[in-house]
This record gives sequence, structure tokens and C-alpha cells, in this order.
Amino acid sequence: MSPPPTAVLDQAAKDRELAEAVLQGHGRSLDWDRFESLLADRASGLGGLRKALASLEAAQRQMFNAGASAETLLGDRARATDLLITECWRRTAAGQLPGVVLAAVGGYGRGELHPCSDVDLLVLLPEAQETADADRRDGVSSFLALLWDAGIEVRHSARTVAECDADARADLTVATTLMESRWLLGPARLFARMQAAVNADDVWPPRAFLSAKLKEQQARHHRYDDTAYNLEPDVKGSPGGLRDLQTVGWIARRYLGITRPEQLAEHGLISGAELRQLLQGREFLWLVRLGLHLLTGRREDRLLFDHQS
Repeated sequence: MSPPPTAVLDQAAKDRELAEAVLQGHGRSLDWDRFESLLADRASGLGGLRKALASLEAAQRQMFNAGASAETLLGDRARATDLLITECWRRTAAGQLPGVVLAAVGGYGRGELHPCSDVDLLVLLPEAQETADADRRDGVSSFLALLWDAGIEVRHSARTVAECDADARADLTVATTLMESRWLLGPARLFARMQAAVNADDVWPPRAFLSAKLKEQQARHHRYDDTAYNLEPDVKGSPGGLRDLQTVGWIARRYLGITRPEQLAEHGLISGAELRQLLQGREFLWLVRLGLHLLTGRREDRLLFDHQS
């Protein structure tokens, strides 16, 4: 049953008000000073965090409808999430865990955060803190609880550098995730040690990494290669989807240290025309996935018939 017209109009007016709280005057880009002021308003407590997140959601819908690029929308969401996570850490665990690093991993680590995608975090722990285990658990738990209450659902792992090293050697998915991690807060030297450990030459050497990633891709293509998925493709997992583009990026990073698509052309691996085609294809797939998330309000990556009209 559809909501009455007055309810729809009221919600639209509320969304406009929320969006205006964090948008610049022309309404096509975020005003970061205003967004950060909402986060910093500790007098409003949890309400301030929730309002900042609701304003971000409304602003992103308005920017999407106004034709903003997917690259801008994904990057803005990642940056806003960085700020929200940092504020929640300051309010909860910063005093208890001064030696801990927070790092973004997965798509969030790449700065490609879709509206309903996972927010994946690595809690990187200093070595030899067994006596502080209780404080560590309490600090991390209170931090995660505040994020949850504010409206951010986080998946996290807590590891030391040695555990990152061991887990990366044992599991290709962990290695890939840690390889593209991004520092958020905490001692930069500890984060650099972790990066050096998981990117060492003997952790999934390039040839082994390439072979494993190609097998992983073949298995995924086989899983999605049927009539149902051909008619209603998954924009992330189906052949030619975003996961294939990410696989190219992971292999290029492991072989050549490449972190941006433009570097593929700089290294002569693709032509300028092929680079433009790749970037246009990525932008299109990003926009479709963004639209699906915004339309459904959940992590919907499949282009069902209902969404194809």
C-alpha cells in the first residue's frame, strides 16, 4: 500500500531540509565545514551524529538526481564516513587505546563506498599488550556500539602486525583486503609496518597472486554464468562487472605497484583510448549500482527486471 500524498510531500520537504544542512549554496556539492560542525556538536550527543548521517544520505540522493558523477558520490561518502568514524573513536576509545591504528579496508579502503555497502575496518593492535586485553575489548566495543547507534554498520577485524602477516600468507582474500588498506588514525609507523609485512615479495608473489586471482575469477564467472544472471545481471559479480575491474587493479598493484587506472596507460599497458573506455565503463557500472542502492535502500547489486524499465 502506497503512503498518502501528504506523507510523500512531508518526507520530500524533510529530505530537502536535511540535504541543505550539508550542501553548498548551489546544491551540487557537500559543504565539508558544515558537515564537520554537525559531527563536532557533542552537546547534541548521538542526535548530532545521526543528523549528520541523515543529512549525508539526503544530500547524496539530491546530488545523484542532479547528475553528480559516481566518482564524486563514492569519494564523498568515503570521506564523510572517515570523519564520522574518527569522531566516534575520539568519543569512546581514543583515551583507552592510544597505540591502536584504525584502517579502512575493502571498497571503503579504496575510497569507493556505495550507500549500502559494507564499511570494513581493521583495528591494528600493537604487539605484546596482553595485560591490556580487557581495556582493549571495552574500548573497541564502545566504539563499535556508538557507530551502530549512529547508523553505521561496520564489519571489523582486530589483528597485530604479526597476525596480519600470517593471515595474509594463508588467505588470498585477506591478503587482497590488507594490500589496499588505508590509514585513518593512530600511529602511522605501526600502519607502515603492517603494509610492509603484507606487501613483502614472498607474500603471494606476483605469479602466484595472478594465478590465484584468475582461478578466483573463473569460479565467479561460472557461478554467475546462467540464464537468470544473463537476463538480470549482478553489476558487481557478473562477467564484465565491477569485480572484474577490481581484479585488474589488484593484479596491477601486485605486479607494478599501480594504484590508479591512469597508471595502466602511463606504463603502456593500455592505450589512452582504452583508458577512457575503461573509466567510462566503471563510471556507468558505479552509477547503476548507486542507483540500485538508493532506489531499494539496501545492498542490491542485481539489475532485476523491476529495475530495468
